[in-house]
Amino acid sequence: MARVLVLYYSAYGHIETMAHAVAEGAKSAGAEVTVKRVPELVPEDVAKASHFKLDQSAPVATVEELADYDAIIFGAGTRYGTVASQMRNFIDQTGSLWAGGKLVGKVGSAFTSSSTQHGGQESGDGSRQPSAVELEAARFQGAHVAKIAAKLAVG
Repeated sequence: MARVLVLYYSAYGHIETMAHAVAEGAKSAGAEVTVKRVPELVPEDVAKASHFKLDQSAPVATVEELADYDAIIFGAGTRYGTVASQMRNFIDQTGSLWAGGKLVGKVGSAFTSSSTQHGGQESGDGSRQPSAVELEAARFQGAHVAKIAAKLAVG
């Protein structure tokens, strides 16, 4: 059985919703799945004033635990054409894992969502949530990654 981590950052809940759909898909393929999020970097008062979704149930991940999984599926929104700084900050801290070869052989995948078609989160108010079609695609992605990770773990 593959161990899959769905690791996400979600300011308004879009990516959080997708992360849970990705996890459902991975579980449906027989994987042991953990959903975690990266730490928030925005001060709490600023996050509240910006209407960030602060009541997310997923625990905050540590960099070191990435080595414990067969596959890592990253999810984050976009900010001006690049991944959100919270996810970038987390990934930037994985240098010691990379240097120690602890990420070799792991399956990696990524998903994103934006507030508007052809736009990043910066162009929306956070009210758009993923559609049923987008959630089904997320479930497919989770199942697909889990199946690949299981095959690699056996071989």
